[in-house]
Amino acid sequence: MWSLYKYMFFQIYTLQYKWFGASNNPGMVTIMTLTFNFLIIVTILEMLAVLIIDSREIFINLDNINYIVISVLVFVIHYFMFFFKGRYKDILIDYKKKYTSKDSHALIITFSPLLLYLVLLMILIGKNS
Repeated sequence: MWSLYKYMFFQIYTLQYKWFGASNNPGMVTIMTLTFNFLIIVTILEMLAVLIIDSREIFINLDNINYIVISVLVFVIHYFMFFFKGRYKDILIDYKKKYTSKDSHALIITFSPLLLYLVLLMILIGKNS
């Protein structure tokens, strides 16, 4: 699982660096993208549970402040996973030897959780109509 996460980091970082250069701080953009995707995946899991169990009673209703706290916490965890003591440099070196950077992989990794979220949202809206 960790190797898949590092691969995701490598692909997104390389795409950011290729498109916008170092001036855009591709590392922080990559961490924000991973954080956003993580939060979308958690929301997708909740939506799937709602579709399968057909009840929202088992979930805690989170308000906006809780989402903000969770987002910041996940961002900080990502920071320590990838940037603390320059770990991202080792990941980039290792994965550059193993894989080539493909824009299509980075775009799929970046946008597939969002697309799945939108599809599930349409299904839930249709189910509740």
